[in-house]
Amino acid sequence: MVFAIPSIIPFAKVLCIVAFSAMTCIGSTKGQIFPDTLQVENREFVLNGKGVRTKLGLTIYWGGLFLSHKSTNAQEIIETKKAMAVRMHMISGLVTAERLEKSIRQGFHNAVDSPSEQLNQQIESFIKILSEDVQKNDIYDLVYMPDKGVVVYKNGVLLSITEGLEFKKALFAIWLGKKPVQMKLKNKMLGLQ
Repeated sequence: MVFAIPSIIPFAKVLCIVAFSAMTCIGSTKGQIFPDTLQVENREFVLNGKGVRTKLGLTIYWGGLFLSHKSTNAQEIIETKKAMAVRMHMISGLVTAERLEKSIRQGFHNAVDSPSEQLNQQIESFIKILSEDVQKNDIYDLVYMPDKGVVVYKNGVLLSITEGLEFKKALFAIWLGKKPVQMKLKNKMLGLQ
């Protein structure tokens, strides 16, 4: 089940912005800031690795993987029921809602061989929410919380919550699975390069 959070709730916006502005951003790569630690809902994550998603020679976004403890075991990260996060920092003005939707859809297709009907519905809802109004410098935090599911923040504002471990596994397999969106990015997120 996906819960969309209306972006017109001013109090929630302020709360989320305050929570995210309290992070200490230390790590930097070519001006794209990734914190060494990420704090979400009283949980602290460490930056496991970060890298660039490129396509046709263009830099599309920076992606970072945050875990409770560093790991290089992709399958274990995908399968575990521990809290974790992926941050995507859009750095190309060429990313449109349609292109992001197509890319995410392809990522799920590569990550999951035969998804259940429920997983398909969750994927469709997630794609609609994530691909609305994409702008250069948008930051998406996709945070898995075992007691909630995948919590999505865009620029510090809560967008949605998608329940279930199966959805989390499919989502994280986009970057870490056997057919990742980009092998070099997978290796960077795992801290192997």
